[in-house]
Amino acid sequence: MSRVFHGFLLRVLDLVEETGDITLQGEYITALFMSWMYNEIPAPEELSAKAFERFREAKDTAGEGEFILLLFSIEPHRCLLLVDEGEERATLLQVIADALWRVGDYARGKIHARKGREMATSVPNFMLEAHCFRAEAVCCMALGQFIQAAELITRARERLALCGLQNGGQDRVCKSIPGNIHFLKTEYAESRSLQVEMVQDTSADQTTTYAYGLMNIAFIDVATGVPEPNVVQNVDTARAIFHSTPHGLTGCDAVLAMLDLREGRTAVVKSVSEALYLSSRGNQEVSLPCLEQLADHAYQMNDLQTTARWATLFLGSTLKARNRLGIAQAIRCLSGIFSSNGDRTTALDLLDVALAEFSAMGIRRHEAECSLLRAKILES
Repeated sequence: MSRVFHGFLLRVLDLVEETGDITLQGEYITALFMSWMYNEIPAPEELSAKAFERFREAKDTAGEGEFILLLFSIEPHRCLLLVDEGEERATLLQVIADALWRVGDYARGKIHARKGREMATSVPNFMLEAHCFRAEAVCCMALGQFIQAAELITRARERLALCGLQNGGQDRVCKSIPGNIHFLKTEYAESRSLQVEMVQDTSADQTTTYAYGLMNIAFIDVATGVPEPNVVQNVDTARAIFHSTPHGLTGCDAVLAMLDLREGRTAVVKSVSEALYLSSRGNQEVSLPCLEQLADHAYQMNDLQTTARWATLFLGSTLKARNRLGIAQAIRCLSGIFSSNGDRTTALDLLDVALAEFSAMGIRRHEAECSLLRAKILES
């Protein structure tokens, strides 16, 4: 963002206020704070308070989380001092943890969720504790710490039960996470059973929870070879419910890209995966599956050199996020590239690293795939 653009933002401040669009006003203040490195922000405390007010009035939790993360990146200590010790500080730590998870900084997200949980315990506030347990669990899941993630979700649901919130909205969110853990571990039968149970317990008018359940079932069905019309039906139903939820719509696009790949429509997948990656804006839930597809030379989407570039980007992204599963997948992709280039020794060394990681995480399907690839390389 240039100094000129910063000046422009300052000049239209009053005009944005006059629109009466509270979402736009919150987003505008976020953009203004993003220019902090070029010029001093006028009345930062007053503006940040106004942004929080607008985001909360609009019920824009994602926008509020991004704004808090921005403040946190500018001045971490001062950001936490904006609120008092205890419940407010714990809430802020939980929101920061969610925002860090959203941008793929899972290790720091886990740390902040744990700090928030400890503070919520000291209040005590069972509901806030549950939120922090859930935030810590999804970060652990991304870090490949599946056993720990499952334990944290159990504890989150226990706290919700203490509040009398069994089968409420937050409990349904927590119930979906073990299904996602089983999916990442390629335990598809267990994952689908949990996702179906969640959909059956949620009526279609309960908006995104129901839609996410259908989308997750579609992901599983692509992996297990369910006929294309059945997959598309669930995606279409989910898409109609999401309609104005960008993250959900992007997830539906990702399911259809996986389906196209399964059905051999690689040219379609190449363009969709590249577009989804460019639009993901750091959301690793979207970007990493795209990179995995583009980095796997077995799909023959690009020439070997281009695929190697995607594989390098895939490995760099997963290393930065410390995403253990993603790192192993990226190493497996690089092994395939070296094998295709005739370097058997390096291919086998890389494959052994990936195999060991999949084995340590308990992902039996990927472990078996690596063993088959290893045998194929040795026979070549």
